[in-house]
Amino acid sequence: MAQHRLHREIAVLEHQFEVHYEPAARTVVVTDLALPDGFTPSTVEIRIRLPEHWPATPPHIELPWTVRYNGLVPRRWLIDTRWLVRASHLGDPFVYYPEATSLPAAVNEVVDDCAACTDTPAMDTETDNQHAERDQ
Repeated sequence: MAQHRLHREIAVLEHQFEVHYEPAARTVVVTDLALPDGFTPSTVEIRIRLPEHWPATPPHIELPWTVRYNGLVPRRWLIDTRWLVRASHLGDPFVYYPEATSLPAAVNEVVDDCAACTDTPAMDTETDNQHAERDQ
């Protein structure tokens, strides 16, 4: 992993957000990310998991699985265990260029994805109900 690039990009993120890095998990955590109106909760923690070969391989972006837009799972995100993960195979993939796409750009992409949900239907899934039953 490119440590110099990672530290530089974390420093940029720190200008806008509270950020911490979990080296053992190769995960950047951004807290208090504000989501557009209609989302619950209104602010979230996102986790950016960096694969072993980052930046050549795109990061894995996760939101808490409880995030909803008007009560439904936001479009472009799928429930995976306790997180919502980017569902790029459903269309509108996160465009990633290893030498040019930064972690701040990935955070902006999350915000843009959520803003796009305000114009399109969200997803209602059986998986959502299964998680709710499991956690009771």
